[in-house]
Amino acid sequence: CKKDGTEFQPMEIKTFDPSDFTLEDNSKKSGAQLDELKEKHNKELQEQDKKFNGRLSMLHEQLATSKILLSRKDKMMDQLQAQLEKLEKKHSIMASGGSN
Repeated sequence: CKKDGTEFQPMEIKTFDPSDFTLEDNSKKSGAQLDELKEKHNKELQEQDKKFNGRLSMLHEQLATSKILLSRKDKMMDQLQAQLEKLEKKHSIMASGGSN
């Protein structure tokens, strides 16, 4: 990011609680405990995905709106430029006609 001059923006946050991974009586966690941990982890990932997708959707809408506004601004600027050129042409004609 420093080379590009951009700021780091994390895409996903994962939580880790070491107490979930302690071994009891030197034995491995049971299948039910592992399934519970997997379910908890998957739920957290789904929540993060939902938040990310919502934000992404909002940003796409803002981008589309900005593009529309920019397009309208460009059109208005072209119209104003054309009007200015007409006025300058009219002014130069009047100036050259008045000197004869």
